[in-house]
Amino acid sequence: MMFKALMWNVWGLNGLKTQRQVLNLMKQERPNICILVETKIKAEKEDDIMRKFLGWRCINNYEHHYKGRIWVLYKEEDLKVTIYQKSK
Repeated sequence: MMFKALMWNVWGLNGLKTQRQVLNLMKQERPNICILVETKIKAEKEDDIMRKFLGWRCINNYEHHYKGRIWVLYKEEDLKVTIYQKSK
């Protein structure tokens, strides 16, 4: 199996245009894991945005920053993810 990762400094994922760009790229490239940095999404908005990423799970760093600067998206059927440590 080939492993494919996608990483993008999105500089904010609040806008619909950026959300569509990310979703389109993910559909096109079909990564096993997608790392989005500088999301600038407040914790209370995470669920609304994640509803658009159907089938994807999210690990983030809200416990270290109120705007969740880092999102790691993955599909459970593709990967088993174990978190060993999170830091600032």
